[in-house]
Amino acid sequence: MVDQPVPNVRLEQRITAEGWEQKQLATRINEHVAANTGRLGSYSEESIRKLLRGLTTWPHAPYRNALCELFDSTPAELGLYNSRACRTRGGPEEVDMRRQEFLRGVVALPIAAALPAPVREAACQPSPPSPRCIGMEHVDRVTGWAALFRQADDAGAAIAAGMDAQLRVADTYLQASMPPHVHRDLITAVATFHRVVGWASFDRGEHAHGREDFDFGWHLVEKDGPWWVRAALLTCIARQAIYRGDMETALDKLGLASVRADKLSLLRRADIAAVKARAFGKQGNRRECVRAVIEAEQFFTEAQDEDHPDTAFEDFKTYYNHKLLCGDLAHGLYELAFDHGVELSPTIDRLHTTMQLSDEHARSRLISTAHLAALHLRRGDVDEGVALATKVVEKAAATTSRRVTDNIVKIYQLTGTPRIKQAHKVAELRRASLGLLRSL
Repeated sequence: MVDQPVPNVRLEQRITAEGWEQKQLATRINEHVAANTGRLGSYSEESIRKLLRGLTTWPHAPYRNALCELFDSTPAELGLYNSRACRTRGGPEEVDMRRQEFLRGVVALPIAAALPAPVREAACQPSPPSPRCIGMEHVDRVTGWAALFRQADDAGAAIAAGMDAQLRVADTYLQASMPPHVHRDLITAVATFHRVVGWASFDRGEHAHGREDFDFGWHLVEKDGPWWVRAALLTCIARQAIYRGDMETALDKLGLASVRADKLSLLRRADIAAVKARAFGKQGNRRECVRAVIEAEQFFTEAQDEDHPDTAFEDFKTYYNHKLLCGDLAHGLYELAFDHGVELSPTIDRLHTTMQLSDEHARSRLISTAHLAALHLRRGDVDEGVALATKVVEKAAATTSRRVTDNIVKIYQLTGTPRIKQAHKVAELRRASLGLLRSL
């Protein structure tokens, strides 16, 4: 297994428990370094981000000592380790131990509490790579990993390296010996995991890697996988294509996702229709966008009492709630409202609903807030737009989401126009936006 950076979940938990921002922690570390050595420390927010991402695992002694003093902990208790010593001592076994520790850390995050206990327990089971025989317990494990990482990624946790490491373990399961029924379920679980990791890559702007994972997942289930698993993969490919401006690919994939609509739940069909609304909105096709919005809402309403195996898959019935639907529909209408000044009220209403999402969907909530800010700046109340945009910039500190930063770039460009530039608090917003973009 390739030794990849593993996010330091232990340190992230300790920082969160103290209620410190990264800038505050850097300042406190520098103060301790100065008190201990007589020299002012040079830690910055970027230094803290490197620690949290696992890029720095063993800070220089003055900074390591400062961290231990601040948290009254040993280096190990803060998730710090000497990578050179680990390579000397352990090799793959050491990497596997850290991977297991990373999993336990993610399960301990508050956002993981929403997952069913059996899923959390399965995700934490010891999972040495390349087993010779596979059983249903391995399928449950991969299913648990996919659910856990989807939950953490939706909440905006920086866990990319850990996801990739765990996905490689799941892929080794495909080469093992197993009964036919286990193989069928494992294929579904691994394809789903590839979709989750692919989505996280897409969100970070790593489009080639994201599409590779989507395509690999699709390859696994294209012939015999459940129709809703195929549809979930195809809608993710379509969402990425829309974001990149490839409407033909997006609409082709959505058509393929719907080719056996009778096999899908009404809720899944609502999801597909909502993604269509995004595609048509991006095209500027108001008629078809609004038609898709109406269709999505109708399917969603009819799905409330539906009993279908599709809605049990990944707990889709609970996951794809009304607020997420509103977010999808608002993002479709947003292009029409922002570029053409039409469908403004329906867009703003749905964005307000999406902003009520819980922390489990922190990233979707943040993107919707950014859209609402941009709409106000372009078409509505500039002061309200500035206030919302300021919240976005504050919440986006240390984000790894390219979609979030692209929205902040858009806000920065909007606030540079003559009509807005002189408004109250715009100068502060522009400085904060530029500072954030430069730091990421």
